[in-house]
Amino acid sequence: MNCKDVREQLSAYVDKYLDREIEEEVKKHIEGCQNCRKEYKELIEIKRILDDVPMVELPKNFKEELHDKLVNCYMEDSKQLRENSKIMQFKDRLKYKINFKIISTIAASLLLAVILVGGMKNYINFSQSQFQKEFAEEEIIEGYDDEIKDLSLKHEGFSAQKRSLKQDLSRKGENYSDAINKKALFDDTGRKIILNGYIRLNVENYDKIQKDIMDLIVSMGGYIENSHTSYRFYNEENPEKSLKSGNLIVRVPENQFYNVFDKIKSMGITVDEGIDSTDITEQYRDTVSEIENLKVREKRLREIMNKAKNVKEIIEVERELSRVRGQINRYTGNIKKWDSLVSLSTIKVFLNEIEVKDKNINIIDKNIWQKSKKGFIKTTNYVIKVLENLIVILISFIPIIMIVLVLFTIILYLYKKYKKQKNNF
Repeated sequence: MNCKDVREQLSAYVDKYLDREIEEEVKKHIEGCQNCRKEYKELIEIKRILDDVPMVELPKNFKEELHDKLVNCYMEDSKQLRENSKIMQFKDRLKYKINFKIISTIAASLLLAVILVGGMKNYINFSQSQFQKEFAEEEIIEGYDDEIKDLSLKHEGFSAQKRSLKQDLSRKGENYSDAINKKALFDDTGRKIILNGYIRLNVENYDKIQKDIMDLIVSMGGYIENSHTSYRFYNEENPEKSLKSGNLIVRVPENQFYNVFDKIKSMGITVDEGIDSTDITEQYRDTVSEIENLKVREKRLREIMNKAKNVKEIIEVERELSRVRGQINRYTGNIKKWDSLVSLSTIKVFLNEIEVKDKNINIIDKNIWQKSKKGFIKTTNYVIKVLENLIVILISFIPIIMIVLVLFTIILYLYKKYKKQKNNF
């Protein structure tokens, strides 16, 4: 037993109320623990002093007086509990009424606001869409210079990474022709490098530039892999002033990549450009080595098949031979694809037709005053229509407004009545 357990059992040990086994454990602990032994001696001394104190007789009528006092205390406690209960019930009812009135007022106000705002928004949106639809027929596409700047900013981060090769060559005082020579020398070492590039051009004559690019690619021994054209802006009154946009994906021999890239750039205003290269030499060589190893394994499997003595062995060898042959075909396909990507580089060309405004001095349109008059009339009609819609909305929602006002008046009356009763109370 520990000291804590002994101290709890010490009083019973002094009075001889413990079992024999527990009493022996407590006694053994007291003999070995100085603190517990000291506390035990103090408890023995206290008991001895109390035993010497004589008994005192209780006063007369002690039981009756004690009973009466207990009854009085109980009655007072019961009365206090009933009063507290009434106060709490009143506060709860009061809190519920106040919360209900506040919530009702807020809900009614929100309902009115949602209905009014929703109706006004629908009317205004409808009117605005009608007005914009009428004005859209008179709008003229302008600001192509700003569009060019936005497009350039959009691809600024991408082009900065893609043009790293050209920037490095420029810092060393080299041009693209020098790069071609270095590329040829580098490729002579047997490295496998995939070249890709992209160009974004703004052009004045889309059809002419597209045809020139196609002729250039064919003359260089390449081909057009994909081509797409669409109208960026179509002028129904004067189709010749319509503007086109599109893109081409072309494949050119790797030794003509930089030459073709420079020639395409010179055909328009370069908005964005980029070149990147991927060296797949190690991956290519590993794949070739893997193919050779698989072919050796295929040869051994065929020799084993010729020596097989039963059908089970033949089936197992054929299964393994089929798996090896599948891997050889897959790796061979990758080699062919890489050879195609290395021998024929890819250039993506994005064309955007623009209208150059500062090419000629434009004369003032003879119909400017007529157009101004027409625009003024349409704007005035739009304002009138908006006012009409507002009036219609207000009149349409009068029944709802009346209901909300009645509810609000009733709630306000009840609230004032409650406040008056509270003050009187």
